[in-house]
Amino acid sequence: MDATTVAAHVNPFAIGTLALDGIQVALGHVDDYVTRLEGFVAQHGTGDLDAVANAATKDARIAAFRVNKDAQARLRPVFEDTSMNEHVRSLTKQADASLEDSSWQIQNKDSPDGRFVGIDLGGALDDARDAAEALRKILQ
Repeated sequence: MDATTVAAHVNPFAIGTLALDGIQVALGHVDDYVTRLEGFVAQHGTGDLDAVANAATKDARIAAFRVNKDAQARLRPVFEDTSMNEHVRSLTKQADASLEDSSWQIQNKDSPDGRFVGIDLGGALDDARDAAEALRKILQ
């Protein structure tokens, strides 16, 4: 395999180095977030949290929420860049939307649009995995 083929495999959409680094770092954050959510689900299941579990996981959920927001902050410049490859913009926007949905599902408050009410760890995990999958499509 020559150098051009290797470079195309590593960066199939010819994304600039800063954007590519941002997506890779965001994916690292999303993977961390997924791991945290998997831990919550393993310990508390996918159903509603009772008051004790809600209180016991509050700090950990806030920390996970912050990791999620860090990932979103890395993605925003990519999908807002109108000169970026449209497929990449679409995938990063999809990942951002999945992370946004996931973040509402780990908070103990309702989303403004009414789609998410209370804590749904299983739904949060599913959406976080969707975000990771979208980002991996860019980096494969």
